[in-house]
This record gives sequence, C-alpha cells and structure tokens, in this order.
Amino acid sequence: MRKAVISIGSNSTRLLVADCGDELKNRYLGRAETRLFMGLDESGCLQEEAMERTVRALCAMRLEAEIQGAESFTLLATSATRDAANADDFARRILDKAGLKL
Repeated sequence: MRKAVISIGSNSTRLLVADCGDELKNRYLGRAETRLFMGLDESGCLQEEAMERTVRALCAMRLEAEIQGAESFTLLATSATRDAANADDFARRILDKAGLKL
C-alpha cells in the first residue's frame, strides 16, 4: 500500500510518499519552507499569515501525494503547532481546507 506522511515542523513542512509492504520503499519526498514558528506571537498564537502559508503547502502536498498514488495520509506536527494557543483553530482550518486531520 502506498502511504503519505506529512510533518508540520517549526520551519518547514515535509512530505514522504512510500510503499509500505514487507519493505519500505520511498517514492517521493517534498519540502516547503513554511516558517510556522516565526509566526508565533507574544500571546502564543500562530499568526494568520503563517497558518495560511502552511495550509497552502498542505493542500499542495496532499495533491502531490494523490498524484503519486497515496492511498492514506498521516499528518504530524511539532510543538509549534501543538502548543500554540490557537492550535484548535489551526487544526480545524487544516481539516476544512486540506482535508487532513491533525
């Protein structure tokens, strides 16, 4: 089965598409510079521009993963996302726009 994993990091968002069977075989790697952590304000909220930049990257990565034949998606995030004061809003936005559950 071909699977996609997308990881939202503090500075970049990465995509791996791989065949997962008896042996793991990478099929596609992608990376977008999203600088999410730089969009964290004094109150601990992710700023609008940083969230939108990341959501656009997620939409593009989901499309690329589908083109590459991915049958399932896993979305992970580092602490910049998990610990943000508006993390729930960001997760909802990702689900609504990219169709991915954080």
